[in-house]
Amino acid sequence: MQHYDIIIIGAGASGLCAAAEAQRTAEARGRHLQILMIEKEKSPGKKLLATGNGRCNLGNKHMGAEYYPLGDPSFIENIFAACPPQENLDFFREIGIPTFDDGSGRLYPLSRRAGAVVQALRTECERVGAQLLCETAVTSIKKTGRDYLVNGGYAANCLILAAGGSAGLRKTDAYNGYGLLQQNPGIRVTPTFPCLCGLKLAGGYPSGLKGVRNISRAAVYSGDSLLFAETGEVQFNADGISGIPVLQASVEAARALADGKPVTVALDLLPSLDADALRAFLTAVVRRYPATAAEQLFGGYLPKPLCVYLLKRAGVAPSAPFPPQKVPAFIQTVKRCDFPVAGTADLPDAQVTGGGADLACFHADTLEAKRLPGLFACGEILNVTGRCGGYNLMWAWSSGRLAGRSAAKKICNRQESSC
Repeated sequence: MQHYDIIIIGAGASGLCAAAEAQRTAEARGRHLQILMIEKEKSPGKKLLATGNGRCNLGNKHMGAEYYPLGDPSFIENIFAACPPQENLDFFREIGIPTFDDGSGRLYPLSRRAGAVVQALRTECERVGAQLLCETAVTSIKKTGRDYLVNGGYAANCLILAAGGSAGLRKTDAYNGYGLLQQNPGIRVTPTFPCLCGLKLAGGYPSGLKGVRNISRAAVYSGDSLLFAETGEVQFNADGISGIPVLQASVEAARALADGKPVTVALDLLPSLDADALRAFLTAVVRRYPATAAEQLFGGYLPKPLCVYLLKRAGVAPSAPFPPQKVPAFIQTVKRCDFPVAGTADLPDAQVTGGGADLACFHADTLEAKRLPGLFACGEILNVTGRCGGYNLMWAWSSGRLAGRSAAKKICNRQESSC
């Protein structure tokens, strides 16, 4: 039996931060802890390497619970009050990762390399003496007296679950984070579903638009209720749409679908023009080119495959001249092109998992389980989901650091009281 002060399950974003912060907290009190990170992958930070298209969007200068559509707002605010986002940026600067704002509030490492972030975190964990055991799947955790027993062969006074979520994993990837939580009474796990992902569309969605990109406003409705809307580049795929506005809207769409509610996405395919401006343009162009094929008239406004589809949907033959009386129908189609949402992309194609460990089972000031003293959780395994733009990684940094700090304080207090 190998005994440690802290065992951390998962060496991803939150787990690496938890290990570093735990030892730094102990060092500040003149102590050194035995810390073990157990990671199922060959090396730490595998999913972190893919974030921000390999550039690692590690935060956002605009922070607040309002950027987290899933999760208790007061709980989230408590975590960020305990471990403020600016402290995370100071921590990264200290370990050699300065950041910059891309102009929209998104924060990236100056090198624009996710690999540099992983290496810096790994180097800091090595500096503080945290051990790393890779290619080891955790299959069981058990409370035994004051300790936690992991896989029957490792014991620790405190256990931190930083196993992440199940989003982005292939069928061959093993994931048991939620199952580990449910092995212990007192931890509820809410149903999980894909978030920050594409939407699958029905209602005659044209697969021929695959590969088309267009600046559009994507609005998600349940009945007449607007759930979310954002403007940006929308990408058309074989069975639906993706792109940043769609990923942002997918959280509300997935939640409504999980509740059994019908969901519709409405696309404004020319959001920079209001209906009156578009009407004036169309009327002028149709008058100027009365004999020209309709599909040739709008190349400066819409990609041709998308234009052809919209013309057909408005009842206009693309290869024939544009009938002036069809201007209102075409405007209506361009400004609101509706499709029923059949579902979201599957978890392997999602960036984040919605649902997870119920926040009500944890203390908001320490992330310690209320009914399981010495067990902490952080990162994506908790039922918190943020928008695109660095919010989920900022949650991972703050929650990971708080869990590590809290576990270290608990152990140091116990050691000091026994002296």
